Amino acid sequence: MNKIYIFKLGDKWVFKHYFEDEEVYRLLSQFYQRARFRFECSTIEDRDKAAEFLKYHGFDVSVVENPSECVVRMNKQNYDSMVKVLKNSIAHRDVGEERIFLMMDAVSVEKALKEGAERYASSVDFF
Repeated sequence: MNKIYIFKLGDKWVFKHYFEDEEVYRLLSQFYQRARFRFECSTIEDRDKAAEFLKYHGFDVSVVENPSECVVRMNKQNYDSMVKVLKNSIAHRDVGEERIFLMMDAVSVEKALKEGAERYASSVDFF
């Protein structure tokens, strides 16, 4: 079963997933933000609608209000690895010589750690 985390970021609820089933993607496309490569819901009602739809189609959905367990950091000089980590992130922010990433799920966190990222314990505002 695929696990999808829906994160509360600012005034939006966001998630990221590549849907192989075009019908599932088509029905969620109203929430897709191409510029950010992620799905965004502006209201709790839309978030709940998307979550119920995903559950109906066999996804395990978790709503995450405190995303700290999915935040990693990486030195910006490690460009090749950083690009791989970026692919599985929902949001990122530059802080000094580091880039801080919010990863889309626990599996993506583990992949990022293997690429040389480290867990980031401080709070980050991604908006």
